[in-house]
Amino acid sequence: MKYCRINRLMPYLTWLWLGGCAHIQPDEANIVPMVNADLPEKYGVMIENRDGDRLAGFASGIWIGDGLILTAAHVVDNKDPGMTNSHPYVVFANFTSVPATVVKIGVRENFDLAILRISTEQIPKSVRILPSLLICNRYAIAAEELDVVNGSGAVETRAAVDFKTLFKGGQEGTEYLSATFGFGYSGSGIFSRKDHCLMGIISKKEEQTTKTHGTRWPLSISRTGTRFYGIDEIKEIVDAARK
Repeated sequence: MKYCRINRLMPYLTWLWLGGCAHIQPDEANIVPMVNADLPEKYGVMIENRDGDRLAGFASGIWIGDGLILTAAHVVDNKDPGMTNSHPYVVFANFTSVPATVVKIGVRENFDLAILRISTEQIPKSVRILPSLLICNRYAIAAEELDVVNGSGAVETRAAVDFKTLFKGGQEGTEYLSATFGFGYSGSGIFSRKDHCLMGIISKKEEQTTKTHGTRWPLSISRTGTRFYGIDEIKEIVDAARK
């Protein structure tokens, strides 16, 4: 059965509408709900940024075990307008909301990852008994089937074909999705449908422009995809947080 748990997102959709923000749903029509709907229920979370009683913003994250949540740095670095004095709260699938502390954070421009920690006594029992999340040991390949997972639901997508990267050891892969995702999806997990492991964390939409060569009139071709930070950066920041 294919379905998408978006009912838990309704309070956030309302906030987006009132706040005048852009779309929350992916804007590529061929994205469909994922098959493995257990992942968001077990590991996906939402992250609220609160300034007192005011909801300053929200995004997504992934529970990785040991009281730690992985998200994007720009979600919790308080650099956006209206979020200077905000503090993160982790919202689990049952709407349990728990204050969190930023324990490791990168720079949004080139290491857009952060680790949050919640105290042991505030971890919901259903989450406390989960095994630590498996991080993949390989890079995503072009057109690979992937799942975008967070606390509000999950959808299928594919790794981008046009955004290829040469990683260490000469391995070729990509850290881009073919689809673009709107506000609220930052910090969502990217999972391999084949190996059921975490491959990345969504950062932001990016556009690249290239010029054709060998033609009489060179053309500029723009490509848009969603950038995610992959296994090398994830392992680095998770290892640092667990020391």
